[in-house]
Amino acid sequence: MSGPGNAPARDVARWLIAYLQRGELRPGDRLPPERKLAEMFGVRRAKLREAINPLEVLGLLDRRVGDGTYFASTSSELLPETVQWGLMLDAHNAGQMLEACCHLAVDVAGLAAARRSAEELARLHGFHAAMTEAAEDPDRFARASSAFHQQIAKAGGNEVLAGVLSSIQSLLRARIARVEDARESMGEYGLLVKAIDASDIASARAAMAAHVERVAARIRAEEAGD
Repeated sequence: MSGPGNAPARDVARWLIAYLQRGELRPGDRLPPERKLAEMFGVRRAKLREAINPLEVLGLLDRRVGDGTYFASTSSELLPETVQWGLMLDAHNAGQMLEACCHLAVDVAGLAAARRSAEELARLHGFHAAMTEAAEDPDRFARASSAFHQQIAKAGGNEVLAGVLSSIQSLLRARIARVEDARESMGEYGLLVKAIDASDIASARAAMAAHVERVAARIRAEEAGD
């Protein structure tokens, strides 16, 4: 696979995704050195680094100083769409995605309350406990919070909604992590788990709405001040 040396970083990112999707690397594997990848795609190393940046933000790659770049785990079947949205993401589009995320999260919470199984509820309680343990560690809490939201989406039983929501949340992950307050979120998550546990659709939707609207308001306020 190769391209012209003056190809935009957006195209190089797409070529890199196509390379990852060929299956030669498993999640957790280290990518070839930058020099080799740059030669493979026919671009300069600076252009390759520029292409890697958005993929790292999306959580698809993990760049470790002094140790190379690793293929991070991802199970989303909407990976091409996620990457496409991510490469287009700017302040205007981020605002629209934030709005979409809020609406979808509320709908998914209602579905989870209506459809969750006993096994899914047990897993949800497990993720909630993991967040409690990670409350003092922002990075761990952000990962646990993401897993908690993914479990709610799975419990909702609609794979399309779950996939789209997961894709949007992955794009907004860095923004959410910057403003999320673990103590406030845990109170909201507790109400959400209680509502899903009781199969109370209205309360689940209300609890999720309160949470996502608070986080969204903080993201908007922070970015308005930049």
